Amino acid sequence: MCLSSTGRAQPGLVVVWELPVMGVLNVNGAVRGKQGLTGCGGVLWDWNNCILDLFSGSIGIADSNETKLRAICQVLGILVEIDVGNHTNSNA
Repeated sequence: MCLSSTGRAQPGLVVVWELPVMGVLNVNGAVRGKQGLTGCGGVLWDWNNCILDLFSGSIGIADSNETKLRAICQVLGILVEIDVGNHTNSNA
């Protein structure tokens, strides 16, 4: 059972997720309290389900919005570093 945009259950509605051709990026940040010690981490997968890169670390003192933004910036730097735009999908 799935929820529609109205928040009501839609029996029979099926949602299918397929692995993207380019790969998957998982990233998140965590903060202790409203503003406190923070950390972030992430993983970048390719189209073959192989890990291209991982990262994690402490950010310092910040709120949750800044923490998640810094996590995204960190992974964007990784994408540039490994030149992900020049990778091709050999299965496509």
